[in-house]
Amino acid sequence: MTETSPNAENERESVRLRRPGKQDAQSLWRLVCANETLDTNSCYLYLIQATEFSDSCVVAELNGEIVGFATGFRPPKRPDSLFVWQVLVAPAARGKKLAKRMLSYLVRHGDGVQFVEATITPSNAASRALFASLASQLRASIGYTRCFETTDFGASGHEAEELVRVGPILERE
Repeated sequence: MTETSPNAENERESVRLRRPGKQDAQSLWRLVCANETLDTNSCYLYLIQATEFSDSCVVAELNGEIVGFATGFRPPKRPDSLFVWQVLVAPAARGKKLAKRMLSYLVRHGDGVQFVEATITPSNAASRALFASLASQLRASIGYTRCFETTDFGASGHEAEELVRVGPILERE
């Protein structure tokens, strides 16, 4: 299933949301490598996400080019949750509320999803705003709990991460 932007002036400017496939993994990896804020993982991880976890991932295409993605999985201990691993929108596609549209797509197409989760650093204001906006749209509560301490990351210097949990979901659009 695909979706297009309701405000697009013409077909060339429409954004198409769809599940990823094996052929998309390198594009996802290249987007992350070009981004300075996300942790860079191996191309292999994006191959696994685009194949084994494609039901909990989405890519956004603009004029036939992947300009964004959201990757996630359904935690085995919390099958009613969608854990969002990474969300990225390329600079050329920003300002279209694409990150929230991709998360909304995953909720709408995620059979039995009642909660959306992710880990976010305390300083990541953009991600906090994204999940707050998603919670508002879904008429769901939002909460934060400590998840990973700085010491859990060893000498990497990585900031602590909090678990954000949106739900239960009351509105799916």
